[in-house]
Amino acid sequence: MSFRENLLRLRTEHNMTQEQLATLIGVSRQSVAKWESDRSYPEMDKLIKMTGIFGCTLDELVMGPADQEVCDDAALLQGGALAEDAAPHFASAEEPEVFASQAAAIPAASSVSAASAVSAPAFSAPATDVYGYDAHMRSFAKRIAWGVASIILGVALMIVAEGVMTLSAGYPVESAAILLFLLVGLGVGLLLIIPAATQHSAFMRERPVIRDFYTAEEKRRAGSQLAYGIVGGIALIFLGVVALDYGTGSYAVSATSMLGAGVESHIAFEVADLWAVGLMLVLIAAAVWCFIYFGIMYSRVHVREYNGEALDELIDAYGDGTMGVETLLSDLSPEERQLLFDSEGIDGANPDQVREFFNMKRRKSKLLGGVCSIIMIVATIVGLCLMFGIPTFSPYFWMAWVVGGLVCAIASVVVNTFVK
Repeated sequence: MSFRENLLRLRTEHNMTQEQLATLIGVSRQSVAKWESDRSYPEMDKLIKMTGIFGCTLDELVMGPADQEVCDDAALLQGGALAEDAAPHFASAEEPEVFASQAAAIPAASSVSAASAVSAPAFSAPATDVYGYDAHMRSFAKRIAWGVASIILGVALMIVAEGVMTLSAGYPVESAAILLFLLVGLGVGLLLIIPAATQHSAFMRERPVIRDFYTAEEKRRAGSQLAYGIVGGIALIFLGVVALDYGTGSYAVSATSMLGAGVESHIAFEVADLWAVGLMLVLIAAAVWCFIYFGIMYSRVHVREYNGEALDELIDAYGDGTMGVETLLSDLSPEERQLLFDSEGIDGANPDQVREFFNMKRRKSKLLGGVCSIIMIVATIVGLCLMFGIPTFSPYFWMAWVVGGLVCAIASVVVNTFVK
């Protein structure tokens, strides 16, 4: 037997997937797939690790075990011959019976020892997460939620700082120094979002297929947490609107008391407006955190959604050509192909259907990418013009990117729904 046949046989006997074996060895799943398709060969240290995992010798892993049935048959014949040949030479009547019983025990002992030699501790697929998927998704949810919230908080701090500077000066202040708060919030947000998104993309390409290991109770709990998060987020937004609509008067009174009775009323109300907007944005940041965090935590227990996103990553990684499709299909096990493509109504064993599906997904991706690029370029031009005072400075220049993101989200829904 060849090495690839031995590896496939041992992995199957131990109820182990390519991904599980790759995790134990410390390589990618694609590496195991290439070994089993005879497109590459593992290094010696990897072979030694596999012997420990499968409980076999290096010879058995590379060349296969000896034919056990032939050994057993030979032992049976040899035991019988020994008993027959030795019987005429015994001096007493009891000796043939004793020797015959000992000879009969030879094949049984041989069978037991041979069976124990080729047996290995069975690897049963665990009922819990062994890939670090749950921990990865929890970390991803926290970093994305805090990243987006940090950007909004940076805007809120910028607006509040403008109010404080106006309050201190006694007249409207427009200073570039207040942009530092926005830049700090933006920097912290990007430092959280970009590495999280990059690591998540790499995780999906490395482990494109995750088997559902969550219980019904865990899914129910995630659904309840999402409901609480949505309700809490909506309540926070409502409080922000209330703070904006009804808090202006009380903030104006506070500003007047701090500046003194002689402060001009329009200054007091301008400061009050800034503080009201800042408070509203703080509450919106908390609401957005709830929406994003609990939304990702809910989607994490629905592994099918993850597999669908991972399929998009694979399409980008392998390309839509003939070689890309064939390479992908050879790197995936039949079970992985079924999990990935059956939800899309695609026969994973049919390269033509997979190639057509790839082409369709790539067309949508290119179209959506082009549309969103145009939208965000326009939003950037508008935002920079408002930030640098063309035609006039506006503290709400950042809204250009928010509106651009919302329009991109709408475009994504339209393209994925109506474009075939």
